Parts: sequence; C-alpha cells; structure tokens
Amino acid sequence: MVSTNGALPRLTCTLIYELVWSNEESPDEEIEHTLNAGWAASDAKPGTKGKVFVFDYRAEWLGHFFEEKEVTVYYKVIGEAIALLTAKARYGKDFPRR
Repeated sequence: MVSTNGALPRLTCTLIYELVWSNEESPDEEIEHTLNAGWAASDAKPGTKGKVFVFDYRAEWLGHFFEEKEVTVYYKVIGEAIALLTAKARYGKDFPRR
C-alpha cells in the first residue's frame, strides 16, 4: 500500500525496467518506498507531484561502481488514484538528502 500519512492510494504501474533500473533491484519496491518515505521533488511542474529518495547502492551498474542511487517519482493524484508519470534513477554519490 502506498501512503503518505494515509493520503495516497495504492500504486499500480508498469515500467520498462531495463531502461532505468539495474537488474538487482525491484523498481516497484523502490518506487513505493520513495512515495512513502521520500521528500518533495523541488523540480516537479505545477499540477504534478514528485518525491525523491536516495538509496545506498554500493554496487556495479553498466561496468561502473556507484555508492548511491537517487530515485525520483513524478505523479498526479486523480480522484482517489495516482497516475505515475515518470520514475527515474540516477547513480552516483553525495546526492542531496532533503
């Protein structure tokens, strides 16, 4: 169940995993965690909400070692549902937290 203080309904989405996520992680779980525990994305457009969360990664992806993974999720609330617009992952280190 996706909720932020009970405000957001359950998340239902489909993603093209191989374009954004490494094979070791579950994008659905990371998206849900970002929506529940993340902070507001400062670059969300008017009428769109966004959440960001930085995960410890400490693994190799596409031949490079990365300390962290920053996941950003953009969505709209429509009635009692949310529509996932975009979910992106960036790999690196020292991402801002909050």
